[in-house]
Amino acid sequence: MEEVLKYILPPLNCNVGEKNKMTLEKNPDEGSGNPNILGDFSNRYEQCKVFVGNINPEIKESELENLASNAGCSVKRIIIPKDRFTGQGRGFAFIELQNEDEVVSMISQSDNKIFQGKKISVNRARKRI
Repeated sequence: MEEVLKYILPPLNCNVGEKNKMTLEKNPDEGSGNPNILGDFSNRYEQCKVFVGNINPEIKESELENLASNAGCSVKRIIIPKDRFTGQGRGFAFIELQNEDEVVSMISQSDNKIFQGKKISVNRARKRI
């Protein structure tokens, strides 16, 4: 039972006490021991990476680099996920920027703007769960 619960509640230890009563206690090896299943707020987001959604599937890296440079940002890396069967873009991308200030600038200047005829969304990239 403990093995199943460690996947459901990772920052907590589960012990079955007297008369099968379950008790939850803080695990000292798991950071702050926050019982929030999503974890610490700062740990949910990728550092210096933004998600750009609702983009043209045929977009090129150079076009996304121009978008970032128009917002005053320098790009470290661009990732455009492709469909494994068609090889076409999936309509979103990730842009890794140099620092946190550039992330804020990119979001404030590019979110909900028209780019190549489509209204794009630019947000902080979340970590995969």
